[in-house]
Amino acid sequence: MNRNNHLKAQETLDFLESHPALGGYLFSALSLMHLSIVEVCKRGYCEPLKGCISIYYNEKNYRKFRNDFDKKFKEFTKEELKRQMPFVRIEIPYKKLFGESWKNDHIEYWGELTILMFIGKNFNLYYDRNKWLNCSGVEGCGRNFEDMIVDMGKKFKTRFGDFDDDAFLTPPGKS
Repeated sequence: MNRNNHLKAQETLDFLESHPALGGYLFSALSLMHLSIVEVCKRGYCEPLKGCISIYYNEKNYRKFRNDFDKKFKEFTKEELKRQMPFVRIEIPYKKLFGESWKNDHIEYWGELTILMFIGKNFNLYYDRNKWLNCSGVEGCGRNFEDMIVDMGKKFKTRFGDFDDDAFLTPPGKS
């Protein structure tokens, strides 16, 4: 890993640390992150739970797994299928889906970063950590920790904006 990757990760962490969606300096970005280090196959799947992969209904998947989907459809009424068809899924063993057993190809770092929403009525109490609610933020990944942080930071900036803790202050004379 080169020095620039480390520095870019540190720059990203600095950005995240001061972003208002993460509570500014009240919370640490790393304290709001869930991290997993996983073995991944060449297709990007971690070793699946129970050896199966969820396949959602669409015409292409139905042609390939007609019998499996027809069996699954029997669990629903016709009315339920009309409303829920795009959400119907089956579990297919990795080997049946790809024609070979799952095999580790590399390690990836997977992270999920939550955002914070102030739920108190009096913002003068913003420093009360119990007045903040964790909500879904972004997910990122990379072949190492630094790449995961940079990936997550790019997605975070796109979704939540390029702000810092002073971004919402009104300049003097502009109120």
